[in-house]
Amino acid sequence: MTVNKRLFKWTVLILTIFVVLLLSFNMYQAGWLWPAKRVVKSPEMGNRILIIAPHPDDETLAMGGIIQQALKSGKKVQVVVVTSGDGFSKAVTENYGIKSPKPEDYQRLGIDRHNETVSALQMFGVSKEKIIFLGYPDKGTIKLWESNWDLNNPHKGLNGSTFSPYSFSYKKNAPYAGENLVKDLIQIIQKFNPTDIIYPDENDQHNDHWTANAFVQYALAKIKYDVKEWRYLVHLGDYPWPWQYSPDLPLYPPQALKELGMKWAYFPLSTDEELKKYQAIKQYHTQLKVMADFLKGFARKNELLIVNEEMFLPENKTVILKSPVSNKIFEGRYTEAGLEGVIQGATVESLSIKRQQSNLIITLKTKGDIKKEMLYRLNIRFFHDNGVKRLDLGVLNNKLSAALASSESISVPVGSVLSIKNKEISVVMPSDILKGSNSLLLYAETIKKGRKLDKTACLLLHVNK
Repeated sequence: MTVNKRLFKWTVLILTIFVVLLLSFNMYQAGWLWPAKRVVKSPEMGNRILIIAPHPDDETLAMGGIIQQALKSGKKVQVVVVTSGDGFSKAVTENYGIKSPKPEDYQRLGIDRHNETVSALQMFGVSKEKIIFLGYPDKGTIKLWESNWDLNNPHKGLNGSTFSPYSFSYKKNAPYAGENLVKDLIQIIQKFNPTDIIYPDENDQHNDHWTANAFVQYALAKIKYDVKEWRYLVHLGDYPWPWQYSPDLPLYPPQALKELGMKWAYFPLSTDEELKKYQAIKQYHTQLKVMADFLKGFARKNELLIVNEEMFLPENKTVILKSPVSNKIFEGRYTEAGLEGVIQGATVESLSIKRQQSNLIITLKTKGDIKKEMLYRLNIRFFHDNGVKRLDLGVLNNKLSAALASSESISVPVGSVLSIKNKEISVVMPSDILKGSNSLLLYAETIKKGRKLDKTACLLLHVNK
């Protein structure tokens, strides 16, 4: 046998193995989805669609095809971009050759990303007037949600400012404070009066994404706005696998969410819609220099949304909020932080809540024994007709406390009891804490040495009267 023939045979064998593996993986990805009862194809939306994007480009990555289809059918589309994407140090370095960025360099990136978004969305037919840039700080919305809520305690972004420095901001000089972001969202919602609102999923691992989810849920709950809600993913593990331009491949939900029983909406794209989306992605020049394969991986045969399903808190029934598989915020950082011994105790198994006639019980379960030196946070927002109450419970060194982080904060309710047993923390509070509440937002976190190691999704529950 000649060398050429032998080489040809090996090449064919290797290619065959690759194709089989690729098909097997796709079948693995699709196995729990198609055919499935929890999937709807091309569901109908209303005539006024509001899209919330944490950064410039998220709207195109997740919904470039959906936007095209909506506009073709005569629907109105409004896009709101929460941050200017101006906190990406690597993007500053790669695009401008600056190794140690200064505030003005980050602002330059924010302006460029604004222009990229306008160019991309105009390709779909979205006019500049239909794009709202709020101008909040990239990588800073988690601070607005957790600690810089009040107007008198603004956050300072990497752009060097405690307010939006951009001329294109929805509100000029908008203070970097959580309550101001909520105010903007409520004003936009009430003015546009959407039939549908599309925003990030609570399981997204990027801080700016899950906090955008929390802010939207907060705004809707505060004004009790009735709207059809849809959610989307951008950052979760290796989603959207593979990270490369794959126009002939379908987009499947990540396996990490398989056990959560979510309802998915599948939107097939035409060849023209897919190509136009890919051309729009190529408008984000600053991002293509640092994460081209990831961005191009969203140009697929379809797009996916998660159908929102309301959750309720009936009396005498335990509501369990499961965590996705491998939802650690900083995967791979345990070793880096010297935390190898706390992995199991930091990984959340589930979070549950039960309303009884006299008590409200919140229980956190972890995969390993509870660690005395670990901070376990149970965060709740109670929505009343006359305002919001915030309760940020902390368990550290077997003691229960509450962080007074904003003007909405309240102390540990009198009569609360902490119980710790093996892999479980329970806090029993008097049911009076729920008095007058219409709904509540709940999520949990584990923190060690100032690092967040795991968290549950931030979910809204309606309180049954």
